[in-house]
Amino acid sequence: MYAVVPLRRSPEGADIPMLKTLQALVACALVLLITSPAGAVGSTGGIVTLTGILNSVHEDSLGIHRETHQYFLTSGGERYVLRFADGGPEGQNGAEVTVTGRLAGHTLAVAGSHGSSFRIRKEGPVSAVTSGTATTGTTSTSGTGTVSPSISAGTTRAASVAAVLVNLTDLNSQPYTTSQVASAVYGATGSVKAFFEEESKGRMTVTGSVFGWYTINATSTNCNWSTWVSLANTAANAAGANLSSFTNVMYIFPYTSQCGFAGLGYVPGTVSVLNGTISVQVMTHELGHNFGLGHANGINCAVNGTRVALSTAANCSEQAYVDPFSTMGNNALRHNQGSQLGELGWLSSSEKVIGAPGHTYAISPYFSSGAVKLVRIPRGDGTYFDLDFRTTYGNVDNFAAGSPAVSGVTIRIGKGTASPTNSPQPTDLIDTTPSTSSWADAPLLVGRTFTDPVSKMSFTTMAITNGAVQVRVRELVAPSAPGAATATAAADGASVALAWGAATDNVAVAGYAISRNGTTVANADAGTLTWTDTAAALGGNYTYSVVAVDTSGNEGPGATATVSMPADPNAVSVPPSADQPPTAPQPLSAAPATTSIRLTWGASSDDHGVSGYVVARNGAAVATITGTTWTDTARIPNTAYTYSVRARDTAGNLSAATSVKATTTRDTIAPTAPKYFHKARQWGRYVTFAWVRSGDNVRVVRYLVYRYGRSTPIAQTSNAWIRIYTTRGMRYYIRAVDAAGNRSAMSGVVRISY
Repeated sequence: MYAVVPLRRSPEGADIPMLKTLQALVACALVLLITSPAGAVGSTGGIVTLTGILNSVHEDSLGIHRETHQYFLTSGGERYVLRFADGGPEGQNGAEVTVTGRLAGHTLAVAGSHGSSFRIRKEGPVSAVTSGTATTGTTSTSGTGTVSPSISAGTTRAASVAAVLVNLTDLNSQPYTTSQVASAVYGATGSVKAFFEEESKGRMTVTGSVFGWYTINATSTNCNWSTWVSLANTAANAAGANLSSFTNVMYIFPYTSQCGFAGLGYVPGTVSVLNGTISVQVMTHELGHNFGLGHANGINCAVNGTRVALSTAANCSEQAYVDPFSTMGNNALRHNQGSQLGELGWLSSSEKVIGAPGHTYAISPYFSSGAVKLVRIPRGDGTYFDLDFRTTYGNVDNFAAGSPAVSGVTIRIGKGTASPTNSPQPTDLIDTTPSTSSWADAPLLVGRTFTDPVSKMSFTTMAITNGAVQVRVRELVAPSAPGAATATAAADGASVALAWGAATDNVAVAGYAISRNGTTVANADAGTLTWTDTAAALGGNYTYSVVAVDTSGNEGPGATATVSMPADPNAVSVPPSADQPPTAPQPLSAAPATTSIRLTWGASSDDHGVSGYVVARNGAAVATITGTTWTDTARIPNTAYTYSVRARDTAGNLSAATSVKATTTRDTIAPTAPKYFHKARQWGRYVTFAWVRSGDNVRVVRYLVYRYGRSTPIAQTSNAWIRIYTTRGMRYYIRAVDAAGNRSAMSGVVRISY
């Protein structure tokens, strides 16, 4: 496979490499077993059957981030273009296949990639991962053929790179001196050598030599780069160069507009081609392909015309090589990100963790002494959420202090194994600030939460402590209700035996919460399905509820059971009397929350029977109920209340009152961040912003408008819109504030570009 780096002309006229993801392609010069029926090759206009090696290339449409798939079959020394009516097979690069279709010249029209028209005889090559030894790999430079170097996990690698300078007869120029090329590739600083040796922490060495300039007998009338490479090999060999002694060969040609790329490289492999550039970013990108890396892409999602961080597949598309935090992205000479460092073999097994919801992870930068460098959370569809953290380091990762890259966790969708492989997959950066057009603010900053609507998982950046970012991972799916619950009173009335069936959860049940008459009285672990209540009283009536709690703290619906305890044999019998009031309800307890107070009391007794209880708040009756618990809602936070409860019997007699004082807790819960903050309309420099109101456990009282970079708000409103005088180029966001003064996380950011 080769990856193409197309050119896009910038306003200043510079050539900007635009990199595109390609899948693995085994070069045709390396086919070992190819057969075809007699008379098939060269036939035209008829149905033929060919057996050979399937190749796949993903190519760019220049400047619009769109890829197309092309399929080729190498059979009997010939190369055929395959046109599949159903689009073609996925993930079968390098496989030995038998294809039946209508042949016209060297194009074979195939009905489909399944059934009798297309059969896989042998799967494609599998990665040869070794450990415990240093490897250098081998190189074949005949034509465009390559042999993938062996890939080592956690070991050293000696890369010897030959830079071959080649002229064409109509482009007989030397735009670079050999010393300039040597400095770019092998120099002490700012070079390809410095990049990979720093990134590998000294486990890779880069050496090599510059050869040429060689003038070959070819012109730039078309971009026949594979022929140019073959002729360059012949010229180099004739001059005494032993290119086969190098692990990698880069062929550098003068710039020609006939080739719509700045560079291309086999993935993985040993050969790369540069079109009129010795950019270190392009060279490290192409060598990254040679070493077994795919592209660093992004995922772009929109729902009803509004850009969001992530959504269902129907609302999302892969945007090619936009990740600004990796040299495998576009125009960013940055060290590779966590997933790719794993594919290069630079992460030990202890430095990459397969995580799960319900935990908080400390993730350290790769260039630090921290224990964990990459956390992978399975998304449930075969991909992972790959989490890593960056730091300013060396001459390459020169991130500005306070920039998003070093201020939060970066989240990508990883499709590969994050381990050495010969079948690399691209990564898709998730832009957690989708309201802006920039990918540079993609990381999830401290205090912010990103939620995936598909997997129902959420990620919250809690803090950066001791150089590591703390990320809480939760899932939002509650457990099921436990199986049917039973409550059985002991014969002597000394206890109640409670039992229930196991609940289920999409991740794991962490345990069970048990309540009696509405008050939590016990917790049991996930493996325990019984509990004994030794505090139940003779003559009492009890309702028990059991709810499952998962590892993320979600509570499911409850399973309930009721029980009546035996009568107390020592109870004193009171002669019936219409004037006898009930006993006072004791004890009376209060459990305050932020906006509610739950009252619980002991059952009263009466000679004629208790019909109910009268509850008063601050001296005024507020409820009459038959049970022994009641919750007063809609209370004001941090406020004191006095309650009394009196029992009433069937004759209308009221007991003495039992009283309790309680104060609601202080409101410390911040509102949710305002959603869909956007520019609704504009008139000159006056812009009307609008958003969806935040939620809060009590009440949101206002919204504060901030200009990015300022710590104090510039305006406020109680509405879900505001009109303000703006400044071009400035960015704005809002926060919600509740009645207690708690502020929400910031909304998305809107940049004014009029």
